[in-house]
Amino acid sequence: MEDNLQEIYSLLEENYRLSTENHKMLKGMERKRKRENLQKIVRMIVVVVILVLLVSFLRPYIRGARQIYQSVSEKVETVSNAADTINAAGQNIQQAQEDVQGFFGDLSGDFDGLQGLFGSGEE
Repeated sequence: MEDNLQEIYSLLEENYRLSTENHKMLKGMERKRKRENLQKIVRMIVVVVILVLLVSFLRPYIRGARQIYQSVSEKVETVSNAADTINAAGQNIQQAQEDVQGFFGDLSGDFDGLQGLFGSGEE
């Protein structure tokens, strides 16, 4: 019986030792998990702070770029309007040229008729 008690006692000591070792490992794992969660939170805070600072730093440059874009867009529109105006003026000049040619073309027929009446004028 004493052997059985000795064996039970040694088994209990082994069980206690293993439980203590297991408890230490679990505490270590818990500390590691907490540390990793804290690191994740710190990383997210750092990323958010960097993004906020970046946006606030770049805001004047973005505004400047937007103003430049709007200015260029207005100038392109002005050039486009000028091109349309020049095109319309060219069409008006072409129409005036056709009208003048038509007018003088009609008159040249009349002059040819008058020249036939009065002679050739070559003497």
